[in-house]
Amino acid sequence: MKNKFLIIISFIMLFTGCSRNPSRQSRDRGNRETKETTEVIATEEKSNDVQDVPIISTTTKSKPIVNIYIENSGSMNGFINKTSEYQDAIQNMVVWLEYHYDTENIKLHYINERVILKEKPKNIPLPDFAQQMLTPVEFKSNGNGASTNLNSIIAMILNRTNENTISILLSDNIYSISGSQTAPVLLSECKNKTLQAFLGKSKELNMQHQQSLSTTIIQLYSQFNGNYWDYKHPTGRASQQLNCKRPYYMCVIGVNDLVSDFNNKFDVNEMNGYKNKYTLTEINALNPKCSVLANTYKTGRFRKVNDTTIRDASNDKHKDKFALALAVDLKDIPLSDDEKCGVDLFEVTEGYVIDEIIKIDEATIAPIDMQASQNCTHIVKISTSNYNISSFKLTMKRMMPEWIAMSSSIDDTQIGVDTDEQNKTFGLSYFVDGIKEAYDKGADNYFEINIIVNK
Repeated sequence: MKNKFLIIISFIMLFTGCSRNPSRQSRDRGNRETKETTEVIATEEKSNDVQDVPIISTTTKSKPIVNIYIENSGSMNGFINKTSEYQDAIQNMVVWLEYHYDTENIKLHYINERVILKEKPKNIPLPDFAQQMLTPVEFKSNGNGASTNLNSIIAMILNRTNENTISILLSDNIYSISGSQTAPVLLSECKNKTLQAFLGKSKELNMQHQQSLSTTIIQLYSQFNGNYWDYKHPTGRASQQLNCKRPYYMCVIGVNDLVSDFNNKFDVNEMNGYKNKYTLTEINALNPKCSVLANTYKTGRFRKVNDTTIRDASNDKHKDKFALALAVDLKDIPLSDDEKCGVDLFEVTEGYVIDEIIKIDEATIAPIDMQASQNCTHIVKISTSNYNISSFKLTMKRMMPEWIAMSSSIDDTQIGVDTDEQNKTFGLSYFVDGIKEAYDKGADNYFEINIIVNK
């Protein structure tokens, strides 16, 4: 009887073991398949006698496609007629992009009246291929560069920009205008078309992917030897012959995360001919860290209650002045650290004045204030000579950096003899303002901070 019982038990165990084999094989096959996938997968296995088992595999997110668009219109020929900083800077950029984003993700194009993708042969390194594209013969023989329109170029690029691409335009960013109105009127019309294009792309990314658009504008200088068409002669025979240093621009366009990652990875300051940089992005309802410093750059008396409240405030009787310092975190403001030190970017309630903006690593901070200033980037020094000290508001305005206005022109007809004009770009401030308005959407300020002062 005992032997018969053992035989029955053995038979049941054998039968049960065989019935689970398909389920185990299915899980093994599922695991092999998930190693080849490029995204997170969650599936369920079903069997008559086994509970559902989720199969989950995670892999790193794929790198974005970097589309480089080299404008090869007639106005750009002067940068490649002879060896120049322009060619060196682009080749250097390609080297770093290849390092960060991999060769297969870097796509090179010419852009004029249309976009022309240039396929790299497998046996040629990417930097060498880019350099070949910047020779006069190649540059001038791809597409129709006789007459181009900056807004048309922007529209083509934005149409090819999505949630997984970084678009880089290399251009002189010169608006072409025509008509009987004055140059400012015609430039305003061009600006509005730029605004419309960026608003449209921003809306599309927000609706389809819940993503926001960013643009970084990088100004570089290079030797220029060639023809120039001023705004009164946009086509036909060139109005000027130039042999001088001229500005050109890298416009980096993509969703916020990708452009921010690009800016962190790629040090444009090291590019040959680099001059300035400005990042435009959608910034809504910023609430930066701000803390009154108890004893740093202090004149008069007060006691700190919390980060934004003080009490027992009184003037220094000998200096007839009351002053304090705020530590503020400005890292999310799309300006350089030096630009953030511009006093004209800030406003304070009437009766107070902003004495100075200092980068945190250049400030002399009292030991008692070290903790309060942690994770801040700048110190704002504020003072008043009023006897009746009261609460005040600090505001940071959304303003374009000064270099854009200094680099912009509305009359380039004398560029051949005017050395100051040679350092400017016709219509630049209108072009940048069109992009900026698309991001600002009517907002005048980055933030407002209320400081409560009790006597």
